[in-house]
Amino acid sequence: GYLRSLGLARTAQVKCDARIGEAEARRDAGIREAEAEKQRVAGKLLNDIEISKSKRDFELQNAAYEKEVQSRKAESELAYELQTFVNRAPINVVKLINNVSNNKDSKFLVQNGFNLSIENHSHTSNSIQPHFAIWPLSGFNSTFTESIKAAKVKQQIKEEEMQITVLEKTQQIQVEELEIVRQERHLDATVRKPAEAERFRLERLAEADRLRLTAEAEAEAESIRLRGLAEAEALKAIAHAEAEQMAKKAEAWKNYQVCLFICLLIKIINVARLPSI
Repeated sequence: GYLRSLGLARTAQVKCDARIGEAEARRDAGIREAEAEKQRVAGKLLNDIEISKSKRDFELQNAAYEKEVQSRKAESELAYELQTFVNRAPINVVKLINNVSNNKDSKFLVQNGFNLSIENHSHTSNSIQPHFAIWPLSGFNSTFTESIKAAKVKQQIKEEEMQITVLEKTQQIQVEELEIVRQERHLDATVRKPAEAERFRLERLAEADRLRLTAEAEAEAESIRLRGLAEAEALKAIAHAEAEQMAKKAEAWKNYQVCLFICLLIKIINVARLPSI
């Protein structure tokens, strides 16, 4: 009975280990599933964030490129208008070389590439020469100066319009950067933290289940052990009682044999005392 009780305790322990293994397997499967879902959603959100960043970088580069293009376009338009004005000017102009930098409008022409000279007082003789500028004669000076001022104002307006466009692009990019931050926070709030919380919950549930199964198995094993010990003690008591009974029987039998021997001896003595016939 005691050996049988030990076998039952071992069987209960094996069953407990099997249940604990199943609980841990379910826990691990749940954790892997939650992790896979987290990775899937996180991957999608990270991909959206990367797309937003790429779009932001593209718009930054595009804004810088657009600013450069518009600036060159404004300079080109200004150059064209001034060149057209010069081509339509009266024949009598003076070629200035040495005092170009002494006049504000002439310096403006030089800075914008209008280093022109008109040879032989003819429209057909216009040619572009390095470090040359033009300056009209009296009577034509005011009209020419006003045209330069108008061209400069037009260029300034275009530059300011381009600055507004760049500012709008910059503000749009800032909004997109805030959206990227929002998406990352949304990723933390909706995927990372819930996934970690779910993983923690599954681990705690699995741990509680494991502790419960372990406690149940230990209680069952202890119960079986105590039952086995009780049965062993009972068997021991029975065996002891039987041994005592057998000892008493043996003692009684021994006493019986002595009594029988004495009785036989008495009979023999009595027979010996009888007179012979």
